[in-house]
Amino acid sequence: MIEILNIFYLFLISGIIFSFPLHNTYLKKKLSLTKLNLFEIYSLNTLIILTVFFIFSFFGININFIFFSILFLSLINFFYIDWKLFFNNFYLLIFFSLFYLVFSVEISTYPYLEWDAAVNWIFKTLNFKNNYSFQNLENVPGILGYPHLGTFIWAFFWEISFINHEYTGRLSFIFIYLLVFFSIIERLKINHFLKIVFLIFLIVISFDRILVNGYQEPLMFSLCAIFIMLLTQIHSSKNNFLIFLFMLICANLILWVKNEGMFFLMFLSIFILFKKQIENKYKLFLISFFIFLIFFKKYIFIYFFGNIIFGWQGYEFLPINNLFSFEILQRLPFLLFQVLMGFIKYPIYIVFILCFLIILIREKKISSSLDFLLFFLINIAMSVSIFYCTNDPNWMHHAKVGLDRMLYQTSGVYLFYIVNYLKNLELINFRFNS
Repeated sequence: MIEILNIFYLFLISGIIFSFPLHNTYLKKKLSLTKLNLFEIYSLNTLIILTVFFIFSFFGININFIFFSILFLSLINFFYIDWKLFFNNFYLLIFFSLFYLVFSVEISTYPYLEWDAAVNWIFKTLNFKNNYSFQNLENVPGILGYPHLGTFIWAFFWEISFINHEYTGRLSFIFIYLLVFFSIIERLKINHFLKIVFLIFLIVISFDRILVNGYQEPLMFSLCAIFIMLLTQIHSSKNNFLIFLFMLICANLILWVKNEGMFFLMFLSIFILFKKQIENKYKLFLISFFIFLIFFKKYIFIYFFGNIIFGWQGYEFLPINNLFSFEILQRLPFLLFQVLMGFIKYPIYIVFILCFLIILIREKKISSSLDFLLFFLINIAMSVSIFYCTNDPNWMHHAKVGLDRMLYQTSGVYLFYIVNYLKNLELINFRFNS
């Protein structure tokens, strides 16, 4: 019973903390955010709060001090919230809490950690839970070169929990993960029953139980999806400075969740290049700033730890002249088979491919889907090449346990394509800004 009460407590605390600051009526009007739905505002607040966590993680500040400071500001902010927005979404909030409860109970019932989480991520989490800084990570077990943002979030919610069990910190990933789906669902101009049906469909084709066992993939999934959500808010007829700012914030967070985030960020830039509403000078600025963020992260790791790694510990690239040898080429069938297994494991890929093929057959051109197609192909190629290009004799084992998870991290991007496809079929009335 106490665990159920603790789950409700963490849900309530998450709802309060992530309501700050943009649910403030004055700020929403001042920043022209009044057209965003409840969960989209929550998503923007999440980017802000996670950035606060990211900054504090470098200074070893007591987590309880951070918690009470943010909680205090959030409670003051409650006096300036437009509660009508919450009442209008009462049914969706109920279902949000139910989904959170179901996933949380599942985690609390089987709170074990998968291998990578048990030998790497948990030690970084303990570092922050004990109020040590980023610099102290060189003194804890695990791979030093792994980014740390997810583990700080994990430590934060574990520390403020009534129950001293590590899984309580992982429940925050579920809260952020669900925000993505509810942000999309709230755009649908259909009745509540159909919204829930469609919500269940999207979650079923996207979810994997293993990924809430201490891995960072659900957080990367959410941030990549939020990045695309921000892109859908860009219009050529208004000032997009604020959206650009949030895209830069989101980009930085992506880099500090997983090492492959720098590749994902470059792939996400494809959508910027294809976005007609973004002027070329802003496209150049955004992509240049992404590159700056990548080098800044590299500088931080070199400054504190003397190096930065790519892939797993000891990862080394094959010599270029060996890449196309018959021995190495024999890896391709196995790797492509693993990609296929990833598609089956995460049906969102199958649904995306079906939607793309139907559009291609109907329109007999790919121009309307070219950005998603390029993102899909480049992402697949990168995921395969990481295991194809290494001289590690255990490449097959790493591919078995890692390739599907790499595919999962960016799969949230395809949610928007699938929903937009349904809009074009006029099966639903969807407010999607393309």
